[in-house]
Amino acid sequence: MPHKIWMHGNNRDIEFYGTLSVIEAMSEHFVRIHRGIIVNIANIDLIDDVNATIYLSNGDDVQYSQRCKKVLLKKYHAFQKYISRNENGKK
Repeated sequence: MPHKIWMHGNNRDIEFYGTLSVIEAMSEHFVRIHRGIIVNIANIDLIDDVNATIYLSNGDDVQYSQRCKKVLLKKYHAFQKYISRNENGKK
């Protein structure tokens, strides 16, 4: 059953009906951090393990569940390696 989804972007917010599993499957950069929250890995500034909090580039902070921690960290570290490889190749 689709529910109303709010997607917060850099320039605007979008509301539509759908399911989070469909949104999560749209890009490898999306990761579910809680039962009702998906974030784009590219927008993560810091992951605080002590408080189980993610700080985003727009200034927001959201808590992640311990159940999603393993997948979150795996995707985040893979993205960071990808970024550092591309930055080193450009120099």
